[in-house]
Amino acid sequence: MHKTARTVPTASREKVFEGASDVVVRGSDHKASGDVIAACGLCQQDRPLQLSHVVPKWAGQWAKREGRPIGSYLTLGVKTQTNDYPKHYLLCTVCEQWLGRAEQYQASITKGRPQDLADVRVSLRRESDVVVLRGVEARLLYRAAAGLMLKSALAPSALFRKATLSRRELRELRRAILDDDYDRSRMTLFVTKWVNTSVQGANPRSLLNVGWERQDGGVLNDVLMGGFSWTFFLGPTTRFESTAFPTLSDADADRWFLNVGGRAWVVPVAEWSIHRYVAHLMGLDGPDKQEHDHTTLDVDMECPCGIGNVTLKDCCLARWLPASLAASGSAGDMELDM
Repeated sequence: MHKTARTVPTASREKVFEGASDVVVRGSDHKASGDVIAACGLCQQDRPLQLSHVVPKWAGQWAKREGRPIGSYLTLGVKTQTNDYPKHYLLCTVCEQWLGRAEQYQASITKGRPQDLADVRVSLRRESDVVVLRGVEARLLYRAAAGLMLKSALAPSALFRKATLSRRELRELRRAILDDDYDRSRMTLFVTKWVNTSVQGANPRSLLNVGWERQDGGVLNDVLMGGFSWTFFLGPTTRFESTAFPTLSDADADRWFLNVGGRAWVVPVAEWSIHRYVAHLMGLDGPDKQEHDHTTLDVDMECPCGIGNVTLKDCCLARWLPASLAASGSAGDMELDM
């Protein structure tokens, strides 16, 4: 008779290459030799759990192409190097698949090429420095964002050590995901797309940065991944939205903060080098801050988004651009609206 092993997985350590050598940074769970049976982090049923990525696997592909992902833990005073982004035994197979479908939909939106969007029946129209997406299945993006918040709160690795939810918030989040019903008064999603048309060789998709803070009577999970900032807020949304954008009308807020019932969504597109975290890493926020001339951009260079073997003019230039580049004429005669 087959005997199921009730295994408690051990954790790996990220290799510290800069900072105090005695600082231990917990990484992924080691793959267990037997079944790991415990309460699923979503459905709460005792079932065999899957070893899976906290942040979707597709979001880390660009960083891994550039070498081992680097961990920067300012509060611990160390930098680390690891083979992969954190993986843990958190969800059962059924719940993993439930979130997985939403994450794959999110991946198609993130890749954003015409065929990727067409595959999920989404169309795109540029208006100045924003993009209007039509036909978006809002519930899938809410499910992906809510799932990432839940997994971040459950994950024991160092990257998510500040991610905490109260018992009430955990119950609220679990119920919303399982019912696929997201109360617009309590949950809201705002996304910014970052493009790089100025710092040659820098890949806007290679960074993963997890932000987590309490504000406006709720909790904010802001994750930079795949060249997008995915900002999900659990709490009184009117308070958060009025703080984030005090001049937005209620009608505008429904478009900028993805409305579960709506199908048209406004996504701002910004130049990657102005992102405060990126500017710090690239040395663009000091006294010798570089000035970049958009009009001299080489459109035949390999696209810095990191997708590989594709020129800029055939990739990001033909997708979502900041208004400054579109106005400069660097795009030539290329049609940007789809």
